[in-house]
Amino acid sequence: HPTKSATLIHNGTEKTSLMMFVGKEQANKEFSDVLSYDDERVVIDEEGFGDFTVNAQSAAIWIAV
Repeated sequence: HPTKSATLIHNGTEKTSLMMFVGKEQANKEFSDVLSYDDERVVIDEEGFGDFTVNAQSAAIWIAV
């Protein structure tokens, strides 16, 4: 995919989140999990960080939308 992404793999038993840096140039952009069926979005802050989630025993690939 031509844009930046955030990929999480989680083998725990509960949904979790991780603050990740995707670049200041991504500030205020929305990211969506291409592996998920819900409409959850992550908005990147002014410093280039987003709080990305992943379900229990799952993977998530977040890309800019």
